[in-house]
Amino acid sequence: MVIESHPHIWSEGDTKPVLKISVASGGTAVDITGWVITLRMRRATDVLTKVAVITDGVGGLAEIQWVAGDLLGGEHRAEITLDNGTAGEETTKKFNIEVQERIS
Repeated sequence: MVIESHPHIWSEGDTKPVLKISVASGGTAVDITGWVITLRMRRATDVLTKVAVITDGVGGLAEIQWVAGDLLGGEHRAEITLDNGTAGEETTKKFNIEVQERIS
């Protein structure tokens, strides 16, 4: 699995760019139609859970879409879980998402 738009540094309150995800095996896209792909990001006081939107199932493409309030200032540990519905879940290597505080 490749997280295409990472590393990127967001600012607090941003809703763009989305976090793009590409799922492949041996360089070949994996059909993720019907899969549930979930981001879990540990913030200072809680864990944000976001379900990815599948943008091209056959092409193995999905994205995490941010809404206001998702991205709070700080460096956050994150992971992505892939669930194809039949063979169980697979969790990615942990990675960091950096969010800069907004200047008011």
